[in-house]
Amino acid sequence: MDCDGSQADKKAAWVTSRFEFWKYPELMANWPFAQEYEMTYRLSGGTLEVVTTVINKSAEPMPLALGYHPYYNLPGVPRDQAVAHIPAKTAVVTDSRLVATGELKPMDLPDPTPLGGRTLDNGYTDLIRDAQGHATFSVEGAGKKIEVTYGPKWIVAVVWEPANQNFICFEPMAGITNGVNLAYEGKYKDLQVLAPGATWTESFWVKASGI
Repeated sequence: MDCDGSQADKKAAWVTSRFEFWKYPELMANWPFAQEYEMTYRLSGGTLEVVTTVINKSAEPMPLALGYHPYYNLPGVPRDQAVAHIPAKTAVVTDSRLVATGELKPMDLPDPTPLGGRTLDNGYTDLIRDAQGHATFSVEGAGKKIEVTYGPKWIVAVVWEPANQNFICFEPMAGITNGVNLAYEGKYKDLQVLAPGATWTESFWVKASGI
C-alpha cells in the first residue's frame, strides 16, 4: 500500500492511498484479476468524503465485489434511545448463514426505525435517492445525528446492529453479499462488472451534527 501523504488547502484536508493488487501472487490466486485500488479520505466543512477508485488492468471483465464496514456510535446516547432512517424499498433474503439467496422482498421496517430491543443484520437495495442519485442513511437520538450518504454506484446497504452493542453499521456495497456467485447462477441481475482497462469511482459521505 502506497500513501501520498496528507495534504490540505483552505477548504479541505485529504490523504490518498493506493494498492496494486496485481503485485501479490497470493491475492491473485484467490481473485485472478489484475487490479488497482485508490482511496482518498477528504474532510471539508465538517463532512468526511471517502472516494474509492478501482482500475481493472486485466484482459478480462472483472466483477465488482467491494464494500466498507464502518461503525457509527452516537456518543452518550444509548442505542435503545436512537432511531434509524434506512432509505430502501427492498430487503435481501438470506439463508441461515446470513448469505444472500438471490431472493428479494419488500422493505418491512418502519421509517424511522426505533432501535430499542431490535437486532439487525440485513441487506437492502432499491435505495431511495435524491435528484443527484444520493441515498442518505442516518441514526439519531437526544439531538445528535450521524448521516451517511451513498453515491449512485453504491447500490446495496448492509445494516448491522448486533445485540448488546452501542453502534450501528451502514455498509456501502457495490452488490449484495455473494453477488458474484449468484450472478453466475443467474439469480442476481445487478452485478456491476468492470470492462478491461476501465475505471470505477464512487464516494460516500459521513456527517455528524449535535455532537
